[in-house]
Amino acid sequence: FVDITQQKDAELALLESQSLLRSTMENSPDYVGMLDLDGRVLFVNRTPPHLTEKDMVGTIFYGHVPAEFRDAIRECFRRVIETGRADQFESE
Repeated sequence: FVDITQQKDAELALLESQSLLRSTMENSPDYVGMLDLDGRVLFVNRTPPHLTEKDMVGTIFYGHVPAEFRDAIRECFRRVIETGRADQFESE
């Protein structure tokens, strides 16, 4: 027999943490997204009016950004990867 109590407790804590993160992100008034290291969209809390979440998840984020902002957004993403800290980009 193997006691898996600690494993089950850890799994429950992870599920609760993920639920809290998703709820926080979904209820943010700002656009919040999560990308993989290649810039592929893993999660978005909201989309531009002409797109759905299904249209964006799995695609490369930069393809959804107006050309004049792509370099600034790529630079922001680079800083996040290099520093491991959150960053932001604002536009109108």
